[in-house]
Amino acid sequence: MAVIALTGQPNVGKSSVFNALTKLRQHVGNWPGKTVEKKEGVFTLPDGRQVSLIDLPGTYSLTSHTIEEIVTRDFVLENKPDAIINVVDASNLERNLYLTTEILELGRPVVVVLNMMDLAGQKGYRIDLQALAGALGLPVVPVVATRKTGLEELYKLIEQSIDGKNQNRGNFHFSPPVEELIRKITARLQGYYFHNYPYRWLAIKLLEDDPQARELVAATVSAADLTALQEEAGQLPDRATRLAEERYRWINGVLDSAVRRERLGELSPSDRVDLVLTSRWLGVPILLAILAGAFSLIFKLSPPLENLIGNGFAWLSRLLESSLGPVLPGWPVHLLTDGVLAGVGTAMSFVPLIFITFTVFGLLEDVGYFARAAFVMDRLLGPLGLPGKSFISLLMGYGCNVPAIMAARTADNSRDRLLTIMVTPLTICSARQVVAVALIGAFFQPRVAPWVMLGLYLLGFVLISLVSIILKTTVLKTEKNPFFIELPMYRWPNWSNIVTYAWHKTKSYFRRAATYIAVVSALLWILANFPGGSINHSILGVLGQWMQPLGHPFGFDWRLIVALMAGFAAKETTLATLGVLYHANEANIGAVLTASIPFASGLSFFVFSMFYIPCLVTTLTIRNESGSWKWTLFSVVYTLLLAALLSLAAYHLALALA
Repeated sequence: MAVIALTGQPNVGKSSVFNALTKLRQHVGNWPGKTVEKKEGVFTLPDGRQVSLIDLPGTYSLTSHTIEEIVTRDFVLENKPDAIINVVDASNLERNLYLTTEILELGRPVVVVLNMMDLAGQKGYRIDLQALAGALGLPVVPVVATRKTGLEELYKLIEQSIDGKNQNRGNFHFSPPVEELIRKITARLQGYYFHNYPYRWLAIKLLEDDPQARELVAATVSAADLTALQEEAGQLPDRATRLAEERYRWINGVLDSAVRRERLGELSPSDRVDLVLTSRWLGVPILLAILAGAFSLIFKLSPPLENLIGNGFAWLSRLLESSLGPVLPGWPVHLLTDGVLAGVGTAMSFVPLIFITFTVFGLLEDVGYFARAAFVMDRLLGPLGLPGKSFISLLMGYGCNVPAIMAARTADNSRDRLLTIMVTPLTICSARQVVAVALIGAFFQPRVAPWVMLGLYLLGFVLISLVSIILKTTVLKTEKNPFFIELPMYRWPNWSNIVTYAWHKTKSYFRRAATYIAVVSALLWILANFPGGSINHSILGVLGQWMQPLGHPFGFDWRLIVALMAGFAAKETTLATLGVLYHANEANIGAVLTASIPFASGLSFFVFSMFYIPCLVTTLTIRNESGSWKWTLFSVVYTLLLAALLSLAAYHLALALA
């Protein structure tokens, strides 16, 4: 099967082209050893041949500064696809063609897809396609992927590339002095073997100070040749800047011969809207209003579907209990119903929340608003070491930490992504909000309860700020870079893309819920029911009693410790466990806890339960998104220690004031 690589910068409609070609015949995973999403699809050409399409990560260049850049160029160099489809935004050709000049150096047949031709027309651009193809030295096809126009011509060009009829390598070249220097460096490198890297491409990357290229060459060539290479590269002052300038000079020459713009200097509709939405004074209030509406919609639509799934699992549990009860001993049946099905059912109840959340936020991203939200919030989050894009994840965390951590993939680099993942569990998710409301009602007077809740959110924000600053200046230390973000034109949403995006995110979560959670839920049930048949005499209960001395500094008895341990499976189970241990039900649990637990211990337990280790589903999501058990363990340990310090302070402060 022929293999085609799909490349392009962010926000050029690459996903729309991918979906238009592959439809639903696609698979989403991760690149091996990376947290970067890998999308693969299959489509059929008019002549009946099937083609594998690999959607490479969106990237502005091919210099090895980000995971996305490394993944993109390594795939092309190592797998040598039959052709590269380079998607460019027809309304922003100058910036987009920079990546095109780098792709040409990879030595594969290239087809340029001019997407968003309708938006280019709205901005007043008039593109002479024949002149553009001639200047680039490449086949060019105009496409509006959202309307599936131009695909027939694209199919023809793909067929020609697969058949070897498209051998165009483009007309791009540097100035004669730079080309002569590249020739000298290339000649010196040709005495060595560099795996799949072309010599000319490697020479150019050395001049551009590419970190990976420097390391590869330094580890391969002799000391004498390394010194000679450094001297030759030093002949070109500010060489990385010089090469970038020459790329843009060539691009501008191409555009002068093929593109003209009418209504020059006139503000586009997008620009006029941005004067309001990104305003220093109105940007934040408008953003909060939009997000308030988004979350209102999410939490209005999700509960009925969550209840439907919960009722479905309850019905299935009763059915299995009535069917298997007469023929099997009691414990295997309860292991299946109260353990596996209960745990998986709890996890499955998050499915509507995740799908609706990613649908709503996918809509905001597709129309172009999320880039504006990141721009607006960068002013507030920048001093904390968090990029503006982290705001979306943190805000989603107040609904559910799971989709919030998954959304951290929007970060520009691996360190910002990891930083966002590490601090997101400090947001008070909806499950912990349920526990918080119950505990506040039990230990505080109604007149002060709202202020306690507000204080909880403020404490969470302070902790996020402190942890961000500490991590950013220590283990995740990076240079402070200016925040650059492209503001794409506003456009009508493509519902096919949005729903496909939400479905793939949900499917990824569903797959984990059906495997890991079933096993862990079964294990927790066994620990809570054996050998005594009740939680008081179970392994979990005995462990809690054994650990009771550890709870003394915090005012915890063994029952509170067991409730915290059970809360690891799902935070909302903390209340259910307290009800069992204190013999309370939904109607009287507040009164029972008030009568059974001293205020200082209750306050300590309240603080600890809000910030200690993430729940099971969140922990597994951290592992999946970070790609590291080390960072997952770090997240568990630091939140546990942080909760312990806060709880200890709250307990002894309450005792002192009492």
